[in-house]
Amino acid sequence: MRSRTAVSLLLAAALFAPGCGKKGPLQPPLVLRPQPAESLKAVQRGGRAFLEWTNPTTTIDGKPIAGIAEIEIWLEVRPDPPSLKPPPGDFSTRARRVGAVVPAAGAVASTWEYPIDPTGWKSRLFAFAVRARESKKNRLSERSRPQAPGPPSSSGRAPDAGVRGPDRDLLDSGG
Repeated sequence: MRSRTAVSLLLAAALFAPGCGKKGPLQPPLVLRPQPAESLKAVQRGGRAFLEWTNPTTTIDGKPIAGIAEIEIWLEVRPDPPSLKPPPGDFSTRARRVGAVVPAAGAVASTWEYPIDPTGWKSRLFAFAVRARESKKNRLSERSRPQAPGPPSSSGRAPDAGVRGPDRDLLDSGG
């Protein structure tokens, strides 16, 4: 009797097994991390480095995100001119978090400034990157590509990528 029940169960399992799963090519798992921030610009003006970037609005898979909880700002200080031998590790191991910005809901772009003693620029290169933390699940994006502030423009103004509101006034007023 037991063997007959076992055989019946095996036959039932074999009968229903082909109906399990979805047919088609294998799909990679969903990656629900936000896209990295884009268009990071950095400019030096006097004793300040001004950063400006575009906030992510989608995940790496292209799905919309609920919002950004914060944007982390990371800094790496390197000797300038850079030596021929690259420093050990990558940016994420050499950099430290120096600040964060909480963008307004729906803000397309964000700005941030980092005060530096102008004499501190001598023989050093400052490389900044930003990383987004989405608000719903607290997932982190990859860091943006590091950017080093260039010398001030001939007008002495910080970069402008269409930022509006108080951040725009900060850039126009000279800080």
